[in-house]
Amino acid sequence: MSVQGRLHTFMFADISGYSIFVERNGDEAAADLAIRFVTKASSMASEHGAEVTKWIGDAVMVHSLDACKSVRLGLDLLAEFDDDPTFPRLHLGLHTGPAVQRADDWWGATVNIAALVAAAAKAGQMLVTEATMQAAGALDCTRLRGLGLLYLKNLSNPLRIYSASRVTASRGWSRRAAVAPRMTSPS
Repeated sequence: MSVQGRLHTFMFADISGYSIFVERNGDEAAADLAIRFVTKASSMASEHGAEVTKWIGDAVMVHSLDACKSVRLGLDLLAEFDDDPTFPRLHLGLHTGPAVQRADDWWGATVNIAALVAAAAKAGQMLVTEATMQAAGALDCTRLRGLGLLYLKNLSNPLRIYSASRVTASRGWSRRAAVAPRMTSPS
């Protein structure tokens, strides 16, 4: 089966509070922080069989053909940066579905939904759609807590969303607790 005909998992990971960091610490420190994040995220993505396909400022888009490895990557990214008290917290969103690759980029609803889900995540939180949860199958050492339906901008139907967290400390237990957003309908 061609890459185009398979399911793809996209993860968007973003530094929470980056604008405040820039304001308080200046452009040079902010650029150093973002580059440090992108460099580490790229290295970790490669270790999980994924690829950072683009980065814009303080955010990365990661592509993978394996939803389970994508969830593990997201949890590893959270743990990696959560253990560093000098680094702002991350927020992540994952979605799985079909996508089209053209002009060295990925296109389609799956990419858009992953970005919207990431935007809904709070600092220190990883949100996963039901499609990703189902594609990932059994996730050892991972707790998925149902958060209900999430209404996303410009989508006609809400998506069932889960907050993913680590159950055991395979890479070290995080010192910070993730806070779940309240899922509400748009006003």
